[in-house]
Amino acid sequence: MLGNDPWGHLENLRSDDLVLIATFIQTFNFIELNLRRSVSSFVRAGLIPNKKRIASSDLVDMSVSAVSRMDPAIEDVADTVGRLNELEFRRPYRNLFAHWATKRIRGHDALYLMSHDSNDTKRAMIGEIDCGSAGFAILLLPDVRGLVQHIGQYESWLARKTADWHMRYGG
Repeated sequence: MLGNDPWGHLENLRSDDLVLIATFIQTFNFIELNLRRSVSSFVRAGLIPNKKRIASSDLVDMSVSAVSRMDPAIEDVADTVGRLNELEFRRPYRNLFAHWATKRIRGHDALYLMSHDSNDTKRAMIGEIDCGSAGFAILLLPDVRGLVQHIGQYESWLARKTADWHMRYGG
C-alpha cells in the first residue's frame, strides 16, 4: 500500500476525518466522566475502597469490582461487567486518536497514525522504539466509522447506568 516511501502517499485529514476522530475522543471523554461519577457513587456506597488518585486505566476495574458486589436481583451483573470490559477493550483507540499524529493514505479510505513516543508504542503493543524510530498504525476508515457508532451506543448505555447507580447508591 505504501511501499518504501510512506510519506509520499500521505495527505492531510479531511474535515469528515477530523469530525470522526473528535467524535470518538469526545465520546470517550464522556465515558471517562461517567465512569468517574460511577466510581464516586460506588465509594460512597462502600462497594469499593477510596483511592487517593484514580488513573483512567483503573476506572473499569474499580467499576467491575463494585458491580460484582451488587445484588444480582437488581443488577444484571454479567451483562454490566461485559459492557464495562468492552469499554476497556476499546480504550486504546482513544489513546491512538488523542496522542498519535494522523494522516490519510492517498487513494485509500484509511488512516496512517504515527508516534515517536515509546510509551505510546508500548501501549499500542508495537513495542519499545529507539530514538531513531517511530511507531505507526494503519486503520481502515470503515472500521473507525463502525467503532464510533459502536462506542456511542456504549456511551449512551453508561450514561443511563451512571444515573441509575447515582439514584441507587447516592450522590
